[in-house]
Formats: sequence, structure tokens, C-alpha cells
Amino acid sequence: MDFGLSRPADVQKSDDKIYGILLYIAPEVLNRKPYTKASDIYSFGVIMAELSVGNPPFYDKKHDFNLSLAICNRLLSKFGKGIPEVYKKLAYRCMNAYLNKRLTAKELHDVLLFWWNFNDGSYQNDKKYGSYGREIKEAFERADKEMTNLLISYKSDPGAIYTSRAFTFSNLPKPSNSPLIISYLEKDENNNKGMILYQYI
Repeated sequence: MDFGLSRPADVQKSDDKIYGILLYIAPEVLNRKPYTKASDIYSFGVIMAELSVGNPPFYDKKHDFNLSLAICNRLLSKFGKGIPEVYKKLAYRCMNAYLNKRLTAKELHDVLLFWWNFNDGSYQNDKKYGSYGREIKEAFERADKEMTNLLISYKSDPGAIYTSRAFTFSNLPKPSNSPLIISYLEKDENNNKGMILYQYI
């Protein structure tokens, strides 16, 4: 995937165009803010949602100014049926409109490594990021049963373009979180038991 980076994160473009595949470009970049490592974290969250449903996000919409406007207004990718809440929370934290609230690459690595290792019996009773290894394992096993019904056959809108191109959008609104993301993140922030979870997920 081309998220529009294609260069070191600390080197910015010399022109005023935005490059990449619209769906994966972070809203602040669409808003002509500098591309940062946090922008890639946003793209990772979009891919998490895509993997949960088995088809690209917004395949039924034209990838144009109206979609960029909707993304800045917090139109979100959908998740598949039965996807664990902990998975959604991680993706939503990646897609947070506020860059300083997104996971860092190190935090994301640590969470995913814990998830990867929960099949190891020694991790079953470990509690990290607000959940025991066995709880996460059970949640993903339930999701595996649901995901056998993924929609992998779909018809794209002719204006849905999944190749990198240049954009010159202007007058987009300042990105903000949707009520859905706010409800997920604030629920953990305000819940003493979920404070560690919120910090990383």
C-alpha cells in the first residue's frame, strides 16, 4: 500500500500536492499538515478495519473530494461482525483524530506482540493493557468463527480508485473524532479498571 509517504518521515514534499490512496491518508495530511510517523499509524488502523471485513474500505463510494470531506468529518471504516472489542479499541486508537493520542509504533508493537504470544500457555494468566491473555485468546477464537462469513465478493463504485495519485484538496474541515471513537476511548479513560488499557489501546 502507498499511504502517500514514499520518503523518510522527516523529509516533507516540496510541492503542495498530497500523494497516496485516499482511503489510507490520515485526515491531517488531507488537511495539508505535515506527514508524520503518526500518519502511518492512522493508516494501520484503517487496514485493521479492512482485514476485519474482507474488503477495501469505502469500495462503494467515489474516491473524491466528498469522501475526503467525510473522512475529515470522521467517516470511519466499518468492522466485521463479531470482531473483538479489544481489536476495535486498538484500531480506533490508531485512527484518533488527535496525533498525540495515537499509539506510537513502539506501543503498537508491544500490544501486537502480547496478542501474538497469548497462544503460549505462559501468557494465559498475564494481564497487560487491561486484559488477560486468556480473555483475548477467547475473544479472537469467537471472532474466527464469525469471520468465516466475510464478504469477499463485492462490486466497487467505478470512482473507487486504489492506486496512488495526487490530490489538491482545499477547504477541508479540521479533523475531529466521531462520537463512536470518543465513546470507545473515553469509556476506558473514565474507568479506573481500564486506565492501563486506555494508555496503550
